[in-house]
Amino acid sequence: MNIDKFPRHALQTLAELASPAVDLYAEHPDGSGLRRLSYSFGGDKRGLCLAPDGQSVLYLQDGGIVLHALDSHREVTLLVGNRETGYYVRDCHFTPDGKRLLFAAFHAGSMAILRMDLDSQQIHPLIQQGGQFALLPEGKGIVYAAGGGRWNSYGTLYQADAEGGNRHRLPVAGNRLSGLRCSANGALLLANLQYYVPTPTGMNQKSAIVSYVLAGDDAGKCYETPAEQRTASLTEKHLEDVSPDGQTILFSVPGVKADYRLMHYDLTGERPVPAPSDAQHFRFAPDGTHLLFELGDATFALTLDTFTISPSPPVPALLTPDGKYTLCLQ
Repeated sequence: MNIDKFPRHALQTLAELASPAVDLYAEHPDGSGLRRLSYSFGGDKRGLCLAPDGQSVLYLQDGGIVLHALDSHREVTLLVGNRETGYYVRDCHFTPDGKRLLFAAFHAGSMAILRMDLDSQQIHPLIQQGGQFALLPEGKGIVYAAGGGRWNSYGTLYQADAEGGNRHRLPVAGNRLSGLRCSANGALLLANLQYYVPTPTGMNQKSAIVSYVLAGDDAGKCYETPAEQRTASLTEKHLEDVSPDGQTILFSVPGVKADYRLMHYDLTGERPVPAPSDAQHFRFAPDGTHLLFELGDATFALTLDTFTISPSPPVPALLTPDGKYTLCLQ
């Protein structure tokens, strides 16, 4: 990977940022040696995703898909997002073999999940009326939300194989689902469930968490707040992350100051996260033994067994297979 040839730019490191003018950068895991990999002019970039072989990375730009080769730093626009092409991409991932892309896009008047073969760049419809989706590990299939024409208005979840076939409905439903994600081991599926409660001034939207077990002894079980308990007085919960083993959920409670909490996958055992009130961006570390959070310009680690806080080097969202560089949009 010939990243060392790229020019250096002394810019502040960011994990990922979608703004009117962002580009692709690489740096060493310790934050040194920042190099600019792309020279685009403007455009809304987001959704950085590293190929399984580590040789290329894709990101979304203005509703389209751009592929960047890390050896040659050559960029190819695989799909332009506009009215002429009829696509506007919201999410995109490599398949486990790295030969194809799966992406969710507005197309033909509604959301759909489509597949692109990277060699031919041919696009094939996979699932109509499909929006948010999560890939299961080892190519075991996908879980997706369906039932409407907007990105976050889906109330029905389905599981399908890697080709979009053998679909079956999961016993999870709601007025609105968002933040769909699976644990790293593919055992647990989670989503924010939006619901509405009547108040003297009208209907207020609230947020809860729904948990569905995909594998293990409890496979097929769904855990969610019963409808009769979804009242205005119910503590609102917003999904933040899930541990790699699918056993622990990290969520936040809206308020003036940060309020992060943990609970078991079955939505029991709620407990607070003892961290400074101005800490932010909590997430599980890749090994699942501690939480990472930002405080000012520094990253800290909070161990889950003793709740001990200690400084932590930045943990990258995307690390090249040789371990030498992290990738970010900024």
